[in-house]
Amino acid sequence: MLRSIAKRATLFNLRSDASVIPPLVSPQSKLYSSKNAKASHGKSKKGDAKSKPKSKKAGSSSAVASSTGDDFEHAGDDDFEAPLFSEKGLKEVLPEGLPTGMEMEFKESMRPALLVRQSFLDLRDNFRRIVDPPMWPSHAKAPKTRKQVVLDGPVSCGKSIALAMLVHWARDEGWLVLYAPRGLHFPGILFFMKSEQDFLKYNEPRLQSLRCQIFDPIRLGEGAGVGWMKGVESMALPEGATLYDLIQMGIKYTHAAVGVVVRLRKELSLVKDVPVLIAIDQYNNWFTFSEYEEPVTVRSRRPIHARELAMVNAFRSMMHDDMMVGAFSHSTAVGKLRLDLPNVPVDARVAMPRYSHDEAETVCHYYLRQRLIRREAFSEESWKKVYYLANGNGAEMRWLLPLMRASADYYSKTCPKALSIISAAVYGAVAKESRMGASLLRLHFHDCFGCDASILLDDDDASSFTGEKSAGPNANSLRGFEVIDGIKAKLETACPGVVSCADILAVSARYSVAALGGPTWTVQLGRRDSTTASFSSANTDLASPLMNLDELISLFSRKGFNAKEMVALSGSHTTGQARCLLFRNRIYNETNIDSTFAKSIQSDCPSSGGGDNLSPLDDGSAVIFDNSYFKNLVDNKGLLHSDQQLFNGGSTDSQVTTYSNNPITFKADFADAMVKMGNMSLLTGTAGQIRTNCRKVN
Repeated sequence: MLRSIAKRATLFNLRSDASVIPPLVSPQSKLYSSKNAKASHGKSKKGDAKSKPKSKKAGSSSAVASSTGDDFEHAGDDDFEAPLFSEKGLKEVLPEGLPTGMEMEFKESMRPALLVRQSFLDLRDNFRRIVDPPMWPSHAKAPKTRKQVVLDGPVSCGKSIALAMLVHWARDEGWLVLYAPRGLHFPGILFFMKSEQDFLKYNEPRLQSLRCQIFDPIRLGEGAGVGWMKGVESMALPEGATLYDLIQMGIKYTHAAVGVVVRLRKELSLVKDVPVLIAIDQYNNWFTFSEYEEPVTVRSRRPIHARELAMVNAFRSMMHDDMMVGAFSHSTAVGKLRLDLPNVPVDARVAMPRYSHDEAETVCHYYLRQRLIRREAFSEESWKKVYYLANGNGAEMRWLLPLMRASADYYSKTCPKALSIISAAVYGAVAKESRMGASLLRLHFHDCFGCDASILLDDDDASSFTGEKSAGPNANSLRGFEVIDGIKAKLETACPGVVSCADILAVSARYSVAALGGPTWTVQLGRRDSTTASFSSANTDLASPLMNLDELISLFSRKGFNAKEMVALSGSHTTGQARCLLFRNRIYNETNIDSTFAKSIQSDCPSSGGGDNLSPLDDGSAVIFDNSYFKNLVDNKGLLHSDQQLFNGGSTDSQVTTYSNNPITFKADFADAMVKMGNMSLLTGTAGQIRTNCRKVN
């Protein structure tokens, strides 16, 4: 019945910002656009659920949702409209948003949005058709059919979002919804539990409007020790209590959960005009005790809170009641066969499709963008191999992709002398002028967050092209371009058209730090060069020396860095110099500065004039990569306003203190942050080009 749904399955990359990697699809894939969302959400289609009488007028019923997995046919030759999906588009599909814990989980795992597929939208729009006939009173004489809807599919095919969409649909239709969603939060290291806000999601106003009609005491079981009251065998609901009060009792007192649900079943049997949806996500994680419980990441391997299990188990028992219908979601374990869960009718299974060939390409780019594979570069050939090996299983693709990544020996066959050429040039330049080490590091910093050598492109008046060199943070600030030009010329002689300018920048930064006594790190190679540059992005994406702490944290957070990583990267100011005009206000007007230090700097930076005069960012060791920068901050000797903000009574004070006392910790954290920064928003595969001249496109 749902084969047509499968034929139109398509995946979308939802993001809340404008930097979307567009789905890479062929004309054979029918895509879902935000325009289609408006048409399908909340409007009737001929013959669909919303053209029928409202479900709230039907007899009392209940649905529970689940998930399993089969292969599906590929899409047909329908025309398609390219999607433009944003946070607004997501809200069109899920007007009430995702459960809080689910949002937290995606953010923690660097997945700010879900993958939504056309098949889910069809499922939502046809949900009533799935459970009817003959559930409703108009078909009372027809034989009873399945009492469950089970969303069944491989890990990472999007069952959770499909279930959430059914929940929202049912609420819109006036159903009473009891929803135990997926979604974790992280109260401590290696311990995960469901967010308190998401233990149970339901229609509070609707439940509060339904008064209890049975007031016999509720007998209590042994429970699991949560909310247990010694010596109490039963609990009574006060007069005037509602179904909301009843459910709250089951949540608060675990040993009352089963008794509460038994009572709830009786109460619902007296409510003739309210259909009920019971939706339980990750069904097999609740009720199959196996080491193969959907192990997509370690985040799925967590202790289940006693009251969660007791309450969900009680809700599950509802599906055995003749008046109830069940809907759950469960997954096939990665790489292992899973025993089918009991009491799941075969005809209740709604198979969610594996990724098609086009979807696989999209999800590979999605994983790369969201750093689920450390943002390491991979080629088109790599994802095709991954798709073949994983047979379209999203979770297996997630784990296989790192095995196909670009590596530090990327040029071992095509240009074996590449690293030695770059190393010799960088060490020679730093030996000639120690300041050049900081200059080359700064070039790499200002190229990322993009790492595509866009910073090297010259302005071109003939074509009215203005690149990043002229942007405010870069003008009269960046240097070292001649060193990069020299390296590129030598590489073009040794191996023409092989080594990208972006890789030259990344490797040069590493050797520059090492030449000044700093740490080293592994540079993943295989970047390609951009064919354009953004003057506006350079003005907005780079930190200003006038920023306060909140602004710095916000800027780095937008690029995926936490406060600790931001502080570690700021340690690059242990080398290099700054112009007087950037710190004049600080040394003359700010109070959180050592007076002796300020006066010593004022001799090189007068209150007027001399704006281009230079002073070292790290007083005392500007040509050595060490932790003295942080020691200076503790002593209120930060040269720039933004530097001293890291140690000014704010949230990063403790991290600065740690680095000031432990140079090994600083260097290790700096190296880790450089790996992360150097792998951001790469161009790989056939994207971009390998420039023959780093200053202009081919």
